[in-house]
This record gives sequence, C-alpha cells and structure tokens, in this order.
Amino acid sequence: MTTDDSSVELDPPSGLPWASDAAEAYDPELGIRPKHHSFVRLCVGDAYEDDAVYSEPPTLPATRAPHGGPLANDQLNLTVNLLHLSRLLQGEPVGLLTKAGAAKIADRLGDLEDVNDAIDAVLAVRDPFIERLLVPGAALSVYLKGLFAYGEGLVETFEEALGGFASIDGPAMKFRLAESSQFYFDGLSHAIRFELSLNDESAEARAATEELFFAATFLHEQVLGCVRAR
Repeated sequence: MTTDDSSVELDPPSGLPWASDAAEAYDPELGIRPKHHSFVRLCVGDAYEDDAVYSEPPTLPATRAPHGGPLANDQLNLTVNLLHLSRLLQGEPVGLLTKAGAAKIADRLGDLEDVNDAIDAVLAVRDPFIERLLVPGAALSVYLKGLFAYGEGLVETFEEALGGFASIDGPAMKFRLAESSQFYFDGLSHAIRFELSLNDESAEARAATEELFFAATFLHEQVLGCVRAR
C-alpha cells in the first residue's frame, strides 16, 4: 500500500476466488455476473455508481429496531438480500429454472419477508426487560441469530436456483435447503416463553414473539415440504 498527503491507493486483494476474474466474468451489457458474486459482497472492478445492474433503489425499508448492535446488522443484511431476491424473480426463467420452480421460490420469499417483518416487530419493542433477552448468548438472541442464518442460507440457495444452475426440485437444492434448516432453533421458543412470563409488563414482547414463532414455524414447514417432495 502506498500513501501520500492526498490519496490512498490499495493493492488488489489476493487469494480471493473472484479477485482475478471479476472484470472478465461480469458483462454489464448482458447483466450477467458469476453465481458466487453475492449481492452484498464487493467485487473488484465491476461495480460502479452508474451501473444499472448493481444500483439500488434510493431507499431501503428502514429498520425500526432501537436495540442496534449485531442483530441490527444481521437484519439489514437479510433485508437487502430479500430485496435482491425479489428483483431476480422479475426476470424470465433461465437454465434449469422453470416457471413452476420460480413460483415456489416466490412463495418462500413471501414467507421469508413475513419472518423478517416479525423479527423487526420484536426488535422494535421498547421494553427494558427484553434488552436482557437480546444480549449475546441469551435464548432470544440465539434464536434470532439462527433465523438470520437460516434466512441467508435459503436466499443463497434460491439465488442459485434462479440462476438456472440447478433445479429447485433437484437433490442438490434439497440438500442445501435441509442444511440451512439446521439453524432453526425451535426448541429455544420454550425458554423464551418462560423468560417472558417472568415479567407481567412484557405483554407487547410476548405478543410480538408469538407472531415471530408462528411465521418462523410456517416457513420451516414449507421448506421441509420442499425437501421431502418427490
């Protein structure tokens, strides 16, 4: 790295799987980019402010969560990736993707958005008691971190399917869906309910978490249905 008084020049990163081929792999006129390019990862030399493919809408849904911290970052990442998945669904099916497969992904996107909205409602509860349930290692915090990991795994799987690289009904995609589902820590719901029952003034938090449990359970059942389908 070389520096002077007016500018900073960074050497390109080395050892990264996309560092050497990013410029060649992405064609802005065709709107094609490699499947390993995540929407939120920075790629060398292929993203510009005037790039219509990479440009975002002027605003994103603002998170209402007052708690901040790592959970807020996780939620922002999931929100952005769900938005990107929604935009991918607007294209025509390519490769191994069929219209029926795209419709299944669209349904699961709706379920994921319901879960994300329910998480937002939980994090928006202004209750000092719930602050203690969101510290790292607490049941609610671990449950939410698991849901974020679950959601990100589903989004990555659906993005690959929308790219036409594998059928959403094929064994590879089913394995990926099942692998993502290991982050659904539904057993923690009992501990969360117990902790919330200790405070008579946490009615809003209890209602918000029950809505979240319902949305997450519904999503999980739909994902398992996709995995078990023949």
